[in-house]
Amino acid sequence: MTKDFPEPTRVDGDAASAVVVRDGPAGFEVLMLRRLDRGSFAGAWVFPGGYVDPEDTSEEYRHDAAAAWGADVPVREVPAGLRAAARAAAVRETEEETGLLLDSGNLVPLTCWVPPVGAPKRMRAWYFLAPLTAGADAPVRLSPGEHAEAEWLTPADALARHGAGEMLLVPPTWVTLHELATLAGSAAGSATVADAVAAAEARASGGSGAEFEAFRSQQFAEDGRKYVLWHGDAGWEDELAAAGHGPHLPGAPPTAGTHRLDVTGLPWTYEREL
Repeated sequence: MTKDFPEPTRVDGDAASAVVVRDGPAGFEVLMLRRLDRGSFAGAWVFPGGYVDPEDTSEEYRHDAAAAWGADVPVREVPAGLRAAARAAAVRETEEETGLLLDSGNLVPLTCWVPPVGAPKRMRAWYFLAPLTAGADAPVRLSPGEHAEAEWLTPADALARHGAGEMLLVPPTWVTLHELATLAGSAAGSATVADAVAAAEARASGGSGAEFEAFRSQQFAEDGRKYVLWHGDAGWEDELAAAGHGPHLPGAPPTAGTHRLDVTGLPWTYEREL
């Protein structure tokens, strides 16, 4: 018997961000940009990035069905052309927003972020680690209509400033900085860009979309506290499984781990025990 699943949801578009890193005196540094105090992510510190445009698609992938781009499906089912276009968009947007030139071939896939179902605008976001090896000392030329400031910070410094209420971050940015800070803290001595790239490449060893770790965000409140949940948390619901996508189909035993960000107050606290 064929099981009837609900129609899969859709996303409103795709965006790409470059987590630009360079070597610094206290370890590798991340380029952070402060958004203007209006529009989307007003006042937040973000990584360079923006919308994935049709023009970002290379000739090699023109055959991909454009209709499939908006489908909310597991990362491994996203058309290869879209993943390639996201890489191109990260390079293009970084140049437009900062004047910095990235080598597309050096970008390492990191994560794919999907907002909760029902969010006002569900933009799927693709994050790449972008080592700035050539021109690391080049000045950052901001796009005046988008950003107000730029700073090179170690991940730990950025998190400390957020915890002190001095820097506004959104959960995907915070978690990315946390993962980079954890890497830097585990290195013998000051962690370098080479260390960050090696760690990212070791994790991104899969193909066909498996190189991106998918974070499907869900909001959750319990006992007066507010959380963002992700895969592996006991309170997280696998929406894609409910729509007939594997590997965790309806009827499978629920997960009993913890994967959440407590955003009740500062400093935020991240728990991940899968």
